[in-house]
Amino acid sequence: MVWKVMQWAIAPLLVGSSFLMGGTALSQPISQSISCPGDMGNGWRFTADYVDGRFIHIIWERTGQVAQVTNLSFYANNALGQPIYRGTLFAAVNVTLVDLSRGFVQPGTEVSIGVDEWGWARGLCGALPGSGDGAFTAETLRQNLLGLEIVTAGDWLRQNGFVFVQTIEHGETLLVERWIRQDSNQTFDVIAMNRIVSNVVQSSP
Repeated sequence: MVWKVMQWAIAPLLVGSSFLMGGTALSQPISQSISCPGDMGNGWRFTADYVDGRFIHIIWERTGQVAQVTNLSFYANNALGQPIYRGTLFAAVNVTLVDLSRGFVQPGTEVSIGVDEWGWARGLCGALPGSGDGAFTAETLRQNLLGLEIVTAGDWLRQNGFVFVQTIEHGETLLVERWIRQDSNQTFDVIAMNRIVSNVVQSSP
Protein backbone atom coordinates (compact mmCIF):
# COMPACT_ATOMS: atom_id res chain seq x y z
CA MET A 1 0.00 0.00 0.00
CA VAL A 2 1.41 3.36 -1.03
CA TRP A 3 1.11 6.08 1.55
CA LYS A 4 0.69 9.71 0.51
CA VAL A 5 2.72 11.58 3.05
CA MET A 6 1.51 15.03 2.03
CA GLN A 7 -2.11 13.99 2.58
CA TRP A 8 -1.39 13.11 6.17
CA ALA A 9 0.99 15.87 7.20
CA ILE A 10 -0.61 18.47 9.40
CA ALA A 11 1.69 20.88 11.16
CA PRO A 12 1.30 20.41 14.93
CA LEU A 13 0.30 23.44 16.93
CA LEU A 14 2.91 24.33 19.50
CA VAL A 15 1.48 26.43 22.25
CA GLY A 16 3.69 28.28 24.70
CA SER A 17 2.56 29.16 28.17
CA SER A 18 3.44 31.41 31.07
CA PHE A 19 2.18 31.21 34.62
CA LEU A 20 1.36 33.97 37.11
CA MET A 21 0.98 33.24 40.77
CA GLY A 22 -2.16 34.15 42.67
CA GLY A 23 -4.13 33.14 45.75
CA THR A 24 -7.76 32.43 44.76
CA ALA A 25 -9.60 29.32 45.92
CA LEU A 26 -9.36 25.96 44.19
CA SER A 27 -12.05 25.55 41.52
CA GLN A 28 -14.88 23.11 42.12
CA PRO A 29 -13.56 19.66 41.15
CA ILE A 30 -15.21 16.97 39.06
CA SER A 31 -15.31 13.66 40.93
CA GLN A 32 -13.75 11.09 38.61
CA SER A 33 -10.48 9.34 37.82
CA ILE A 34 -8.39 10.81 35.02
CA SER A 35 -4.86 10.06 33.81
CA CYS A 36 -2.78 12.73 32.02
CA PRO A 37 0.32 11.33 30.26
CA GLY A 38 3.09 13.32 28.58
CA ASP A 39 6.75 13.33 27.60
CA MET A 40 9.47 15.63 28.92
CA GLY A 41 11.50 15.15 25.74
CA ASN A 42 14.56 13.89 27.62
CA GLY A 43 13.65 10.22 27.85
CA TRP A 44 11.35 10.57 30.86
CA ARG A 45 7.60 10.05 30.36
CA PHE A 46 5.11 11.08 33.01
CA THR A 47 1.54 10.29 34.00
CA ALA A 48 -0.29 12.69 36.31
CA ASP A 49 -3.26 11.06 38.05
CA TYR A 50 -6.37 13.01 39.05
CA VAL A 51 -8.53 11.18 41.59
CA ASP A 52 -11.55 12.34 43.62
CA GLY A 53 -11.20 15.99 42.70
CA ARG A 54 -7.45 16.56 42.88
CA PHE A 55 -4.13 15.59 41.34
CA ILE A 56 -2.52 13.13 43.72
CA HIS A 57 0.80 12.18 42.11
CA ILE A 58 2.94 11.99 38.97
CA ILE A 59 4.49 8.68 37.92
CA TRP A 60 7.78 8.98 36.03
CA GLU A 61 9.03 6.25 33.68
CA ARG A 62 12.11 5.84 31.51
CA THR A 63 13.40 2.78 29.69
CA GLY A 64 15.98 1.00 31.83
CA GLN A 65 15.21 3.13 34.89
CA VAL A 66 13.21 2.45 38.04
CA ALA A 67 9.87 4.25 38.00
CA GLN A 68 9.69 7.33 40.25
CA VAL A 69 6.70 8.92 41.99
CA THR A 70 6.12 12.59 42.78
CA ASN A 71 3.45 13.03 45.44
CA LEU A 72 1.56 16.28 44.89
CA SER A 73 0.14 18.88 47.27
CA PHE A 74 -2.16 21.72 46.21
CA TYR A 75 -0.32 25.05 46.45
CA ALA A 76 -2.58 27.83 45.08
CA ASN A 77 -4.44 29.05 42.03
CA ASN A 78 -2.57 31.35 39.64
CA ALA A 79 -3.98 34.60 38.27
CA LEU A 80 -5.75 32.66 35.50
CA GLY A 81 -7.62 30.50 38.01
CA GLN A 82 -5.52 27.43 37.24
CA PRO A 83 -4.77 25.20 40.24
CA ILE A 84 -1.07 24.68 40.95
CA TYR A 85 0.33 21.58 42.63
CA ARG A 86 3.87 21.01 43.88
CA GLY A 87 6.07 18.06 44.74
CA THR A 88 9.60 16.73 44.31
CA LEU A 89 11.45 14.21 42.15
CA PHE A 90 14.48 12.22 43.35
CA ALA A 91 13.77 13.72 46.80
CA ALA A 92 15.31 17.06 45.81
CA VAL A 93 14.17 18.31 42.37
CA ASN A 94 11.17 20.66 42.45
CA VAL A 95 8.16 19.67 40.35
CA THR A 96 5.18 21.92 39.52
CA LEU A 97 1.90 20.87 37.92
CA VAL A 98 -0.51 23.47 36.53
CA ASP A 99 -4.07 22.31 35.83
CA LEU A 100 -4.93 24.19 32.64
CA SER A 101 -8.62 23.19 32.93
CA ARG A 102 -9.04 25.51 35.95
CA GLY A 103 -10.13 22.58 38.11
CA PHE A 104 -12.59 21.06 35.63
CA VAL A 105 -10.47 18.08 34.61
CA GLN A 106 -11.92 15.78 31.94
CA PRO A 107 -10.71 13.82 28.90
CA GLY A 108 -9.20 16.28 26.45
CA THR A 109 -8.03 18.89 28.98
CA GLU A 110 -4.32 19.47 29.63
CA VAL A 111 -1.82 19.89 32.41
CA SER A 112 1.53 21.66 32.23
CA ILE A 113 4.35 20.11 34.23
CA GLY A 114 7.61 21.85 35.06
CA VAL A 115 10.74 20.24 36.48
CA ASP A 116 13.80 22.20 37.63
CA GLU A 117 16.51 22.11 34.93
CA TRP A 118 14.26 20.05 32.60
CA GLY A 119 11.77 22.74 31.61
CA TRP A 120 8.06 22.38 30.89
CA ALA A 121 5.92 19.85 29.01
CA ARG A 122 2.21 19.32 28.40
CA GLY A 123 0.19 16.27 29.40
CA LEU A 124 -3.10 15.36 27.72
CA CYS A 125 -5.82 13.95 29.96
CA GLY A 126 -7.91 10.90 29.12
CA ALA A 127 -10.28 8.67 31.04
CA LEU A 128 -8.68 5.77 32.89
CA PRO A 129 -9.54 2.32 31.50
CA GLY A 130 -13.09 1.37 32.42
CA SER A 131 -14.17 4.92 33.35
CA GLY A 132 -15.99 5.61 30.12
CA ASP A 133 -16.94 4.28 26.72
CA GLY A 134 -18.53 5.30 23.43
CA ALA A 135 -17.58 5.62 19.80
CA PHE A 136 -14.56 7.62 18.71
CA THR A 137 -14.19 9.44 15.41
CA ALA A 138 -11.01 10.28 13.55
CA GLU A 139 -11.71 13.94 14.25
CA THR A 140 -11.97 13.27 18.00
CA LEU A 141 -8.65 11.45 17.95
CA ARG A 142 -7.03 14.22 15.91
CA GLN A 143 -8.15 16.79 18.49
CA ASN A 144 -6.53 14.73 21.25
CA LEU A 145 -3.38 13.44 19.54
CA LEU A 146 -2.10 16.02 17.02
CA GLY A 147 1.27 17.38 18.08
CA LEU A 148 1.96 14.65 20.63
CA GLU A 149 5.09 12.48 20.56
CA ILE A 150 4.10 9.03 19.26
CA VAL A 151 4.88 7.27 22.56
CA THR A 152 2.67 9.72 24.48
CA ALA A 153 -0.09 9.26 21.90
CA GLY A 154 0.15 5.49 22.44
CA ASP A 155 -0.23 5.95 26.19
CA TRP A 156 -3.40 8.01 25.64
CA LEU A 157 -4.84 5.43 23.24
CA ARG A 158 -4.26 2.56 25.69
CA GLN A 159 -5.88 4.54 28.49
CA ASN A 160 -8.96 5.04 26.31
CA GLY A 161 -9.49 1.39 25.41
CA PHE A 162 -7.35 1.04 22.26
CA VAL A 163 -4.98 -1.84 21.53
CA PHE A 164 -1.94 -1.60 19.23
CA VAL A 165 -2.34 -3.81 16.13
CA GLN A 166 0.75 -3.31 13.98
CA THR A 167 3.16 -0.85 12.42
CA ILE A 168 1.97 -0.17 8.86
CA GLU A 169 4.84 2.04 7.75
CA HIS A 170 8.20 2.71 9.36
CA GLY A 171 10.42 5.00 7.30
CA GLU A 172 13.16 7.44 8.14
CA THR A 173 10.68 10.19 9.02
CA LEU A 174 7.25 8.56 8.55
CA LEU A 175 5.67 6.20 11.08
CA VAL A 176 2.15 4.77 10.75
CA GLU A 177 0.65 2.70 13.57
CA ARG A 178 -2.68 0.86 13.48
CA TRP A 179 -4.83 0.80 16.63
CA ILE A 180 -8.18 -0.85 17.36
CA ARG A 181 -10.73 -0.09 20.06
CA GLN A 182 -11.91 -3.48 21.21
CA ASP A 183 -15.37 -2.60 22.51
CA SER A 184 -16.47 -1.01 19.21
CA ASN A 185 -14.04 -2.72 16.78
CA GLN A 186 -13.04 0.71 15.43
CA THR A 187 -9.65 0.79 13.73
CA PHE A 188 -7.54 3.92 13.21
CA ASP A 189 -4.16 4.65 11.66
CA VAL A 190 -2.03 7.12 13.60
CA ILE A 191 0.45 8.93 11.34
CA ALA A 192 3.58 10.56 12.76
CA MET A 193 6.22 12.67 11.03
CA ASN A 194 9.54 12.73 12.88
CA ARG A 195 7.72 10.89 15.71
CA ILE A 196 5.15 13.70 16.15
CA VAL A 197 1.53 12.80 15.39
CA SER A 198 0.42 14.71 12.28
CA ASN A 199 -2.89 12.98 11.43
CA VAL A 200 -5.30 10.19 12.35
CA VAL A 201 -7.48 8.37 9.80
CA GLN A 202 -10.07 5.64 10.28
CA SER A 203 -9.26 2.36 8.55
CA SER A 204 -10.83 -1.04 7.99
CA PRO A 205 -10.15 -3.72 10.67
